[in-house]
Amino acid sequence: MSRSLVLATCFAALAALAGCSEPATGHCTGTLAGKSFDADIDPESEHHTVQRQVCTQSRNKTRWAFSYGEGALRINALSGETTNSSVAKQELFLPPPFDGSSFEEWSVVAPIRSEMVPGGTMTVPSNFDLSDNVFGTFRMGLADGSQLECTFSLPKGNDEGADIDCPDEHHSDDDWD
Repeated sequence: MSRSLVLATCFAALAALAGCSEPATGHCTGTLAGKSFDADIDPESEHHTVQRQVCTQSRNKTRWAFSYGEGALRINALSGETTNSSVAKQELFLPPPFDGSSFEEWSVVAPIRSEMVPGGTMTVPSNFDLSDNVFGTFRMGLADGSQLECTFSLPKGNDEGADIDCPDEHHSDDDWD
């Protein structure tokens, strides 16, 4: 076996042991701040679990971090942990409605001071799994007239916060092992 093949095999084994995942993939086109925008997703984009901090909060949340064009467009979103649906796809409205039915937060971090306008959507397939890559599309408009349509496949990143154990959620003594 050649030395380069041995090294490649060793690096692949180390990456698997370390839990490394494939980088994010996707693309975004449209206009941004009055200019044509056509950029790939930045590989560090991800989704990860934000562990609840108190037992009165019923579920964990999911942080979605999108970045395109080397940070030219950056979006930070927060949603409740979503469960799979029996429909072919889920349409989530952007910016989020105040009823908490989809995202609790959808903020455009870059360009700075970009405000959302009503009318955007995000589409995810019903068979997504938050423990794996999540993929879909979103379409949104900004107050400055920007219109963007983006695709994404976000890998699962490291969880944020520590998992807490809530005593009132245990249904039998066997749960305390």
